[in-house]
Amino acid sequence: MGSLLFGRASAVLVAALLGFAMLQPHRAAAEGALAVGVPKDVAKDGFAYAYSTGKADTQAARTEALETCRKPGNGKSEQGRKLCSMIGTFTNECVAVAMDPGAGTPASVGRSAAP
Repeated sequence: MGSLLFGRASAVLVAALLGFAMLQPHRAAAEGALAVGVPKDVAKDGFAYAYSTGKADTQAARTEALETCRKPGNGKSEQGRKLCSMIGTFTNECVAVAMDPGAGTPASVGRSAAP
């Protein structure tokens, strides 16, 4: 009788743990990508960039970043949009784009691994 009770308790515990695991966020939805278009003279011609985060897979992240980079908006230069290409993809990392807002200054783009 004791082993039967232990068996049932173990089964309930395993079922509860599996149920809990299924409720956790899916890491597969943490893909991202960065696309940038940088002309030879960034100070004169500006640049364009876009990133995507939280996508289900790498291809979806790449597609969104590249398409968004090529669309007008957010101060993106026409020359930069024409040159948009993939810089890279990332999982569980941060992405940052920094620029000096002053006229005639170059851009800086990068990404950082999670701690």
